[in-house]
Formats: sequence, structure tokens, C-alpha cells
Amino acid sequence: MQIKIEMLRCFVAVARTGNLSDAAEVLGRTPSALSMMLKQLEENLGQSLFETDRKNRLSALGSFVLEQAERELYQFDGMVQDIVNFAKAKSGKVRLAAVPSVASTIMPEVIARFLSMRPDVHIELRDMDSASILRELEKDRIDLGIASTQGHATSFHTQTLFSDRFGILCHRSSGLLQKGQGLNWEDLREERLIANNLSQSIQVPACQRLHAEAGLKVHNIT
Repeated sequence: MQIKIEMLRCFVAVARTGNLSDAAEVLGRTPSALSMMLKQLEENLGQSLFETDRKNRLSALGSFVLEQAERELYQFDGMVQDIVNFAKAKSGKVRLAAVPSVASTIMPEVIARFLSMRPDVHIELRDMDSASILRELEKDRIDLGIASTQGHATSFHTQTLFSDRFGILCHRSSGLLQKGQGLNWEDLREERLIANNLSQSIQVPACQRLHAEAGLKVHNIT
């Protein structure tokens, strides 16, 4: 017997509520029907998903299955909704991801302008770092990504939207300010730097040494 989507939905409901009765109420099924479905799922897997018969504590396998099942149910339900919307001649959903700096400063105005023209479109916006955005694109979990491809090989179609110069952010009392335009990489050797994934992508040996020696690295500037 194959594992069916309803088995996973049943398991997730029981795992999240902690008992058959509440899960049955959530799904509109009888506790006995859910118990039978769980038994079939466990027989397929060859192991128990719960540590006790009370269904209030997951086994190691149960924890793993819960994580996987919730992700697949999210994808499945989204697909079903897209099909229904298409059948009803409604516009679908755009899944978009952007690096936090873009998501918080640029996207609000962009989305507002877009929705004023296309109020029937549903937009799902996520903020994550560039590497994660590229991974989500590869797994077809998002439709569009706004990220830096610097240092990341990709086969996707890309279009440059804008670019920024790198700079140094420091306290107003720092002696670095006195150097002004004459500041160079070597002037930073004695400073404690905060590096990020973008600073790593600067293909300058002196900068790469600074990045490697940085005492603190962060994924997002914010």
C-alpha cells in the first residue's frame, strides 16, 4: 500500500493536537477512522510514529515525518488552490523572495503599486539571504527571487535591477573617518570587522583576508 496524502494530513492533525479526538474534530472525521489511517501509515513505514498510545509524544521518526509532511501538505494545498483559481478564471499566486534589505525598503512600494493595478493577484513575500533564495528557486518553491548572484553559480535567467557600492560603516569617533577618500583595505587590518556573505564575494585578496579574519559574521545587515 502506498502512502497517501490523507494519511499525512491525518498524522499532522494528530501530532499537532496531541490526541485523536481533537484531530478528528479538526478534520471532520471519526477518531476510529483516524486511528485506522495512522495504523496504515505506520505499517507502511515499519515503525511507530508515536512513543506512546496516547499520541502525545512523537518518536524520532514521527518528528521527521511531521516536518516533511507539513511541507508537502503546504505545497499540495497551494497547488490545489492554484488549480481551483485557474478553473474559476481567477489570477493565481506569485511566490516571491527577496533579501531583507530589499524586502523591507523597496518591496512595500512595489507591491502596493502592483496590487493597485492587479488587485486579483495574491502575493506571498518571504525574506531570506541570497543563497537560500537560489535554493528555493531550484526546488520550485518560489517563482521570483531578488538576490545577489555574486559568488553563486546559477543557471536561472537573471536581470540586474540595481547595484550599490560597498562602504565602511563605523562610529563617528573612528579614526577611519579622517582618511576620507584615501581609505584603503590595509587601513582596516587593525579593526574588528563585521562581515557578511556579500563582503565575502568581493574578489580582492586584501578584502578576502579581512573577511576570513573577521570576528563576527552575519547573514543579514539588519
